[in-house]
Amino acid sequence: MKLVKGEKKMRSRVIKSILSICLITAMALITVSSTSKATASNSEAKNSKQQNGAAEIKSKSEVVYATLAADGTINAVYVVNHFDVEKNGSITDYGDYKSVLNLTDSKPIVVNADTVSFQADKENYYYQGNMKTTDLPWKFKINYELDNLTMTPQDLAGKTGKLRIQINAERNDNVNSAFFENYMLQISLTLNSDICQNIDAPDATIADAGNNKILTFAVMPNKGADVQIMADVKDFTMSGIELSAIPFSMKVDLQEADDMLAEFNQLPKAIAELDDGVGKLAKGTKKLKKGTDDLMNGSSEFTKGLSLLKENSNAITAASTQIKNALLTISGSLSSGSTSEPDLSDLTQLPNGLSQLADGLEGISAGLRELENGFSAASQALGTTIEGIPDSAITREQIEEQFPNVNSDQRELLDQLYASYTAGQTVKVTYHQVKKAFDAVAPTIDSLAVNIDNISGSLDQISTQIGSSLQGMDIMEDLGQLTTGMSDLANNYVAFDKGLNTYMDGVGKLAVGYNQFHSGLSGFGNGVEELNSGVEELYDGTTELNEEVSKMPDRMQNEIDKLMSEYDGSEFIPVSYVSTKNQNTELVQFVLKCEGIELPEDKKVTETTEESKTKETVWDRIVSLFKIG
Repeated sequence: MKLVKGEKKMRSRVIKSILSICLITAMALITVSSTSKATASNSEAKNSKQQNGAAEIKSKSEVVYATLAADGTINAVYVVNHFDVEKNGSITDYGDYKSVLNLTDSKPIVVNADTVSFQADKENYYYQGNMKTTDLPWKFKINYELDNLTMTPQDLAGKTGKLRIQINAERNDNVNSAFFENYMLQISLTLNSDICQNIDAPDATIADAGNNKILTFAVMPNKGADVQIMADVKDFTMSGIELSAIPFSMKVDLQEADDMLAEFNQLPKAIAELDDGVGKLAKGTKKLKKGTDDLMNGSSEFTKGLSLLKENSNAITAASTQIKNALLTISGSLSSGSTSEPDLSDLTQLPNGLSQLADGLEGISAGLRELENGFSAASQALGTTIEGIPDSAITREQIEEQFPNVNSDQRELLDQLYASYTAGQTVKVTYHQVKKAFDAVAPTIDSLAVNIDNISGSLDQISTQIGSSLQGMDIMEDLGQLTTGMSDLANNYVAFDKGLNTYMDGVGKLAVGYNQFHSGLSGFGNGVEELNSGVEELYDGTTELNEEVSKMPDRMQNEIDKLMSEYDGSEFIPVSYVSTKNQNTELVQFVLKCEGIELPEDKKVTETTEESKTKETVWDRIVSLFKIG
């Protein structure tokens, strides 16, 4: 009991001391207040003499503050107006306020409708105006989902699951569009890392701040916002979402863009070189087409000549057979003659028959020489054209490397070009394989014509000699020589007839084989024609591409300049948010704050009590034993 009484005395002394201190403090405050009022009264009296005229204002700015509900609904808007005063005096400002508050001194502010008047000293003056309207340049809407179920912010507090926050901002047509069109909006969220895991926020800039993750979204001028944040949450709470907006002006050093364009300028040069190369290729394929056309014409004439010779082959060999048989008959008749004087009545017809035979052989010889001339010309044209086909080796890999990005039509054209090129190389190889046979035809024809000319000349000579000998010749004396000569002629002609039949048989085979070659040559000609058409089409495409690409650097520069001018902001003239009557407003800023998602107060107290119980130490329990009352 004594201990209790001692404690009561001590408590009484402490209470008395506290009351004494409070009394002394109150008296001091009264004294200071009286002194301050007297000083302020003297200052106001002094300044009232100086503030009879209008103040000179260096600049004015407005900071728009707004409080929003967690779902984006605007609760209240107020504006802090700041004046940089160069000369003290009266100031008239405008704004549709429901109330105002002087933040600088205790001087009164007079409000009449939308007119705000007050006296300001030199330097800085601030006053707050509480707006009647809650309209901002943006309309905000914030939605919350937990495990794909829409929830209100109040119901979301303390929940666990898969969270999704959707933030939408769009133009508010009730407010001057200058702010939406020229201001950059910034959206910021702070999430506790202990509460939120696996945060996914596309297009956000994420920064660490101790145990928090700060997510920031930037919305460009004249653009709406539609952003989302996803996270796995446990016992979810969150501080309020913050939004701010300032005039956007982007001053960027485009040295890097200039370097990029400098490198890009090499593309038109490369395309121009490609176009020049394709142009040369087009000229080459045009010459190849002309050579191929000449080759086809010469080959056609050669084919016709071979066909004609093949068609007349039977007639030629039949005529030669008749000549051979006639000579054998004559030779046989002379060789089997008796010692009696022969009947020379038929012999007088021999010179005329030999002469006709010689004329027929001359005709054959002339035809062969005409064939030789035509064949030589066609063969030369064929050889010249085929030798004109380039030997350069082109592979599909080279084509794929040179033309990697082509559409289906261009790919089909390149395949046709490669097929035509392959066919041309095949024709060239085949020609070199049969060239020896072609080269042997003309000399063979010439040799055959020479032999026929020799036989024809011999027949003419024999005919002349027989005609001369029949006039007054000693038949029995010269008949032996005639018989010997006719026998030699008949034997030689048998060999000639055999060679002629062999040659004409070869001509028939050559005609058949050459027809196949000519058909292949026709396919090659068609391929060359398609190649030429394709290359010309490709050349038209590369020319058009060259014209377009040559303009691309200038177009890119124009687009960059256009983009830069769009976000330059240098032409933007600041306007007042609160009233169009306010002039020379240099800056307007927006600072907006949403309510956070917090646990109810009763739940906070319960959790705090439970937490403090769980954290109670042994020392706390010992101290509690000595607590009084």
